[in-house]
Amino acid sequence: GPHGIVDWMIATPFWAEGGGTGSGGVASFCSTLQNALEVRDMGYFWNWWMDTTPQTPGGEAYLTPNYTAASPAGFTAAAAQMKLRGVHAFPYLEGRIMDLKLPDWKAEHAEDYACGVSPGQIQMEFYGKLFGVMDPATPYWQEKMARAISKVTDLAPGVDGLYIDQVTGACALACRGAKSGHKAGGGTSWVDGGRKMFARGKAAIGADRAVISESNSEVYMSAVDGYLTLQGWNNCGAVPAWQAVYGGYSLNIGASYQSVMTLPAPYFFSPDFPALLATQFVWGSVMGGDSLNEWEASLYFSNSSNEATRS
Repeated sequence: GPHGIVDWMIATPFWAEGGGTGSGGVASFCSTLQNALEVRDMGYFWNWWMDTTPQTPGGEAYLTPNYTAASPAGFTAAAAQMKLRGVHAFPYLEGRIMDLKLPDWKAEHAEDYACGVSPGQIQMEFYGKLFGVMDPATPYWQEKMARAISKVTDLAPGVDGLYIDQVTGACALACRGAKSGHKAGGGTSWVDGGRKMFARGKAAIGADRAVISESNSEVYMSAVDGYLTLQGWNNCGAVPAWQAVYGGYSLNIGASYQSVMTLPAPYFFSPDFPALLATQFVWGSVMGGDSLNEWEASLYFSNSSNEATRS
């Protein structure tokens, strides 16, 4: 594929997004969706594969790297079934933040490798609770992410890649951490570190697997295999300028449908829904990228969706 993108990703015509462990019937749902939309192969952004959320016990084990986490029930078997059925499963990992409640935070002195904003103070962000923003230039975070990525593929050899959230979508910060290993403020250290992090992660999982990250960013294009380009649609009013410039160099997947439609949810009931899928295709984005619950409802209207996929 272009710029070393894994070839099977170029040939995958459709992606969906959803959650659930293997025991929750994810593999069976994907098979139903393939049949309804008449696609042989599809990609699947697999959220909440640990069967936790930030607000439930153990949520930090899913949201932030914890490579000692045990495989949830059915995860390994479901990933294997999905691969046999032509579903390219991409479990979710968080690549930017670390939960302060993780035992590793204290045991590994992770605060030393977070993004320092002033002496004794680190950058924090709130997603249901407080997280520390990690400095991607530190070997600590690069290695921790590489181990987390490798652990997921060890737990489920059937997965074809990982979705690493936030890294290419969130802004760079001027880090002044005590053990950052770079000059205060960092210069290009944030981007250079992120690129190294992706390189180490891809090396850990092998050349036939892929890494996708959030939104779209010029500086990371050669470091990842594709983008889940939701925010680009939100912020640009669905003008396909990015795709026009970088379409032969960057693989763009999905769209944030509600941001470009005036239809009230659930918008998949509208005859305009297949037209939006077709618009994605024409404008240089791989079709799909919506959530599992929305696609479950849309199966009742698969005939109209088929018209979009056939086009």
